[in-house]
Amino acid sequence: MGRDELLKVLDELRAEKDKVEAAKIRDEALLASIGDGVVAVNSERQVIFTNQSALQLLHLTEAEIANQDWFAKVKLVCDKGEDVPDSENPINQTFSTQQKVSSSYYSFQIGDQPALPVAITATPFILNDQLAGAMIVFKDITRERELDRQKSEFISVASHQLR
Repeated sequence: MGRDELLKVLDELRAEKDKVEAAKIRDEALLASIGDGVVAVNSERQVIFTNQSALQLLHLTEAEIANQDWFAKVKLVCDKGEDVPDSENPINQTFSTQQKVSSSYYSFQIGDQPALPVAITATPFILNDQLAGAMIVFKDITRERELDRQKSEFISVASHQLR
């Protein structure tokens, strides 16, 4: 291969690299602008990406969670405050089935902070037919749970009064 051909290949590689970098910046901006919490974990369940909404909802900094085991930092608990068994954990289910799993029955618990009721969707991402990790999207459903509680309380009181 001659010098001119090598320079042409090098220019093509630079142009392709610029396209990839532009797509990466665009994708990161898109994920950062989402109002729900978005966390990406690799196949070892280490956090490789968090958007600002996730950090705010979890009251964490990027330094506290980056490259950390997701389950070591964020516990998934049921309404009674007990740890969710691994077999029922939507994120573990996603890793084992390689299917999208959603749930709104659990809360995230971080240290001694109050539990954060969340609706979770965990979606695997697969590269070259191998599980590369998962994208976890979650939404704070504290208000929805409070409205459900108030509705149940109202129905209970109304039922009692009717008797």
